[in-house]
Order: sequence, then structure tokens, then C-alpha cells
Amino acid sequence: LEKKQEEGHISTLVSTTLESLARKARSLLAKFGTTMAAIKPASFYPSLMGTLTFNVHTGVSSTEAVATQDLGTANVEFRHYIDHAFLAGLEGGQEMLASLTTPRPPCTELWGTKRMSGNERVVGMLSQPLHVSFKATRADRMIRKSDMYLADVLVIDSLPVPLHVSVQGLEATGAFTSEQEREELYRAASDFSRKPTKELFPEQFHDHPYWGGPGGYGPNTSVLGNIATVGMGGVENLRQELLSARSPDVSTPRVCAACLERSVFLKTCSRCKSVWYCSRECQKSDWRRHKGDCVSA
Repeated sequence: LEKKQEEGHISTLVSTTLESLARKARSLLAKFGTTMAAIKPASFYPSLMGTLTFNVHTGVSSTEAVATQDLGTANVEFRHYIDHAFLAGLEGGQEMLASLTTPRPPCTELWGTKRMSGNERVVGMLSQPLHVSFKATRADRMIRKSDMYLADVLVIDSLPVPLHVSVQGLEATGAFTSEQEREELYRAASDFSRKPTKELFPEQFHDHPYWGGPGGYGPNTSVLGNIATVGMGGVENLRQELLSARSPDVSTPRVCAACLERSVFLKTCSRCKSVWYCSRECQKSDWRRHKGDCVSA
């Protein structure tokens, strides 16, 4: 009888322990499963229209770079990208790489570069906005430079281009300082004579799989997902639509500078009025990153 009671006690103990372990396993699975589901790759889907020319400033040097951009694409991505090797080769670039932060939202890969073996690795995110100068050729052929600060710049291990700028991101973060600046950038971005071909970029990028190099399946030659099609009004109509674009009104969704969620119920930073937040918590969490820009503004 004592033996049976002991066996029953052991059986109950084992059963209770297994149930406890099962609960913990389900909890961990739910926790990490949610985390993994939230980590989505960043996406590279450049416009098939024009490229943009910038000077990239590191604080100690200034280097010209041709950049792809996303105006008119069906891709929703508000972050900008810079090639790791390109940045490392700039005077002052190594110091910027030494202070990289964790990407927001979290991501470890970049999708869309045509590499058959997988996606590109995201090295990290610049801890401070990247200072660039947009170079626009006006109607009188004079060159005009406009200073901009690119927030949320991902450093990519092997990007097909030196720099990729999200026009959607510029609009969302209020990077344009004037309507003229916006129009000049839109005009350049819709210039088909400067459409992205590998010859526009330094030779070191020509062998990338995106441009048809080893291990890839060729450049993007389709206009699917791009509004630049004759069937949707023609090139000239498209150009006029782009140049007539204006700042979003109060009913247009903006993007929270901290969590990147879109909403029409955002409040601006009370000091500089240049960034938006969906909650006080997001504003507080983003203050360390935004403080330098806010003070300078």
C-alpha cells in the first residue's frame, strides 16, 4: 500500500512538472514567435525614373554620390540606405560606423537586391541623421544645393548603389525646408534621362547581382508596382502630378519618428515642429536621438 501511494505521488509530481514545463514552453514560444514575426526585412525597390545627386557629409569630409530613390513606387519603406564599404571609405566614415545602433523597426536583412543566395545583411543604423546636400540643376542651369538630414539610415553590407534615399521618408519626417526644395527634388526624381543604370554608379558596384553580376538574376526591368506607366496618364502627366504634390494636410497619415507607425493623430515636437510622435512614450524614447537635431533647429 505504501509502495502504491509512493508511486502515485511520484506520478502526480511528474505530471505536475510536465504541465509546468509545457506552460513555460508555450509562453516562450508565444514570446519569441511574436518577436520573430515582428522582425521583417527592409526592402529595396528603387524608382525606375530618375536618380538624385547628393553630397554626403561626415563632419570632416564631403563626397558626391548618385542615389536611387523610391518616388512613385508601390513600396512602403521610410528608411534610407547607405552602403557599408562606401561609408567606410569616406573620411570620418569609420567613426560613424563605430557608433551604429539597432535598427528601428528591428530588421537584420534587406530584401530586393536580386541576390539568388538570399538577402543583404543589415549592419546597423546610423546613430545620428545623415547630413546630405541635394544638388539640383535649375532652369537657368545654375546648381543649387539644399541641406537635408536623413533620419533612420540603415547601413547595408552590400548595397547595389552608394546611397538610396526614400522620398516617402523625407516627406514623413518633414525634411523639406521649402516648397521650392521639394519641387526641385521631385523634378530630378522624375527625370527619365537619369534613370538608374549601373553606369551612373562607381565601378565597384557594377558586379553586384542587382545589375546582373554573378549570383543574381538581373536588374529590375519591369514597371509593375511603379506608377510611371503610359497607361496611367503618360510621362508628362506623371511629371506634372509629381511637381504639383504638396505637404500632407491634417487628414493625411504621418509617421511617428520613434515607432514608424502611420496615423493622422500625431503631435509634433513642441520645440522644433519638424517631427511627429504618436504618443508621449514614443517622444520620450526618441529624445536622445532627436535632441541634437532639435537643438540645432
